[in-house]
Amino acid sequence: MKLRLLAWPPLLSFDDPDYHLLLPVLLFCADDNGRPVVPGTDAAVVKRLRHQAPDDIPAFVEGIRQYWMPTRYKRAT
Repeated sequence: MKLRLLAWPPLLSFDDPDYHLLLPVLLFCADDNGRPVVPGTDAAVVKRLRHQAPDDIPAFVEGIRQYWMPTRYKRAT
């Protein structure tokens, strides 16, 4: 499965304060060359975050939903 990268720039920017919403998912992603999508992260930190990701992802999914709701609502009207 691939992200539609052109639809996600607001949440894929390290500078965006809401970038953390995708972090539990991005920890499991690699680019076409097999490199981690989250660069420069210590392997021990990635391992720990991956271990806790199953507990974190439901809350982050709701955070992503809330992030996009104003856009989705605006499109629907």
